[in-house]
Amino acid sequence: MELSRLTKLTFLDLSNVALKLESGDLKTLVGNLPNLRELYLDEAYISWKGIEWCSTLSSSLPHIVPEFLANFTKLTTLSLSNCNLRGEFPNKIFQVPTLQELDLYGNEKLAGTLPDFSQNGSLRELGLGSTNFTGSLPDSIANLTTLTEIDFSSCNFFGPISSKMENLRDLVYLDFSSNSFTGSIPLFHKAKKLNYINLSHNNLTGPLSFTHFGGLSELEYLYLQVNSIGGTLPTVVFSIPLLQVLELQNNHFSGEVHEFANASSSFLYKLDLSNNYLNGSIPRSIFKLNRLSQLSLSSNSFSGTINIEAIKGILRLKILDLSYNNLRIDVQGSNSTSFPFPQMSELNLASCQLQKFPDLRNQSLIFALDLSYNNISGQVPSWIWSISLSYLNSRL
Repeated sequence: MELSRLTKLTFLDLSNVALKLESGDLKTLVGNLPNLRELYLDEAYISWKGIEWCSTLSSSLPHIVPEFLANFTKLTTLSLSNCNLRGEFPNKIFQVPTLQELDLYGNEKLAGTLPDFSQNGSLRELGLGSTNFTGSLPDSIANLTTLTEIDFSSCNFFGPISSKMENLRDLVYLDFSSNSFTGSIPLFHKAKKLNYINLSHNNLTGPLSFTHFGGLSELEYLYLQVNSIGGTLPTVVFSIPLLQVLELQNNHFSGEVHEFANASSSFLYKLDLSNNYLNGSIPRSIFKLNRLSQLSLSSNSFSGTINIEAIKGILRLKILDLSYNNLRIDVQGSNSTSFPFPQMSELNLASCQLQKFPDLRNQSLIFALDLSYNNISGQVPSWIWSISLSYLNSRL
């Protein structure tokens, strides 16, 4: 009887039968066994390239990751991203002593949990993003002292992020976004090489302090949005020397944002503090961030008067959102000749106590303009119909 007719077969042991597998043989052998869960090929002779073998394995057996991979005692790299793998990932594979890179990204139906990691592991890159891995983060993750990249984004992890992660001194890239992590943010100040941190879309709480990020001179990207982080905003985050993106929106930050040093030499091009509980005046330092492309401070309780000319030094600014605060934006006296705006694509000044239209007649790139809920009176200027708007909210 041909194996292909055994469509309900779940277990197949072909070990120790002097089996020789060449290109295409595996697909012919088990390609029509949709319910197969266990396959044993001990002592089989596989004569084709590893990449071709993995590709055929994933297409022929899309429901399993074979546990025998854990027996490859010299395995250094296992890359199975976007292979439509399913079932339970064998924990033993994490323990292969020579394994340096494990990439399972994009296998959304592949389940698993993290093991207790042994000491002196050699893992450098661990990618589980967009899988169905779940459970808590073991303290033993601190044993992976050679780890440089870790991606657990869009999984189902929960519980606190182990404070012992601060001992991962070689970390360069960390993405724990879109999980259900709780508790406070661990300290990363020992990881001097960190370039990228993404903890967004979790349930993290507690304040930020200098010790969280002080000394991270290589950090360029910091994503903490959509959490429940509270307290005052430490100015140290603005002083990280190479930081380019800072996203803190949709948290519980409160109090005033204080002036900070070295704004004009900052590399920040995206700053989002929207949807918090910040109050007081917007610090002048923010308008000295001359590399900014996107600035959003909307939906806070900032107060005071800001002259629109405050943005004249931010020549790269494309998106500005100051809506829904307690601000008064003064556009009196500004005109497109003496003070041209940066060429923006989006300008949101809703509920900013505007008395007149800002002069945007020289804006050739703007496509979204929100001036709603203001005190603008008089005629709508004729030039507003000549700029390339695709969205205009003018409930004045």
